[in-house]
Amino acid sequence: MAKDTSKIVEELGLCPDFKTFYGENNDYMIKEKLSELLNGLMEKHGLKKSQIIREAEMSEVYAYQIFFRDKNSRA
Repeated sequence: MAKDTSKIVEELGLCPDFKTFYGENNDYMIKEKLSELLNGLMEKHGLKKSQIIREAEMSEVYAYQIFFRDKNSRA
């Protein structure tokens, strides 16, 4: 069962540290890489990266870092 964002934020504020919060809420966390989620949404809606970047008025460098960065990479 999913938790809504307000419930998660409330619980985060009540936990003594993030490690405790993460342990208690790991089942609710998204496991996919952000790039995988974005690519899936683009495919579903028939959008292109260039279109999204242009309409979001984002830096191309920053946008491509988001689209292609591995979740374990560090900036």
